[in-house]
Amino acid sequence: MELIKIMKIKMKYIFVLSVAFSFIIYFAGCSDLKEDIPSVPQVYTHGAGNFDSSSANYHPYLIANSKNGIYDCQTCHAADFSGGVTGVGCNTPNCHPSIGVHLAGIVDTTSQNFHGNFIKDHQWDMRPCKSCHGEMYSGGLVSPSCNNCHVYVNGPENCTTCHGSKTSNAPPKDLDGNYSTSDRGVGAHQAHLKENNFGRYLTCTECHVVPGATYVQGHIDGDNR
Repeated sequence: MELIKIMKIKMKYIFVLSVAFSFIIYFAGCSDLKEDIPSVPQVYTHGAGNFDSSSANYHPYLIANSKNGIYDCQTCHAADFSGGVTGVGCNTPNCHPSIGVHLAGIVDTTSQNFHGNFIKDHQWDMRPCKSCHGEMYSGGLVSPSCNNCHVYVNGPENCTTCHGSKTSNAPPKDLDGNYSTSDRGVGAHQAHLKENNFGRYLTCTECHVVPGATYVQGHIDGDNR
């Protein structure tokens, strides 16, 4: 019996020593491993010089060489370019505030995301489009030319983009896209200008201050008149 007790005690000591030794090896190994971990390098997803216009990695050039253009940006920056997993939004006021229009349906006139709706909701101001499409809307560094669709003089800034048709600047259509004469924006514009068989012909200037340029004061000012 005494021999059995002695053996049990020895086995307990051996077990405790084995566990302690195992912990020592484990912690020693972890310490060595932690010391050998290299520092994490700074990651440049787009390459250094992403915001430097003189760099080959300037982000418009990367977009221009991308198969899907700006739509590849949505993979990381979210479908509406608000930041996504990167936390960096492309559509901030200081960068590309109008880029959010480039969603599914951008060229579909029946879609809520049709770019014409976006421009209308922003008081018809197309100037932010120039940041990608170029000063004359001809494509810029990275984008399709707006003039492929807007074929009249001044491209998207032609009067008939917002009102009238290819034969006249006067409605129909009006600023809301209406064609019926019962709509106030359409009314009797054409009757006064081209179909007037009962009196003298009128000109736009008799009722409206006709602007000399698109963005002069009083033309595009949010009142839709």
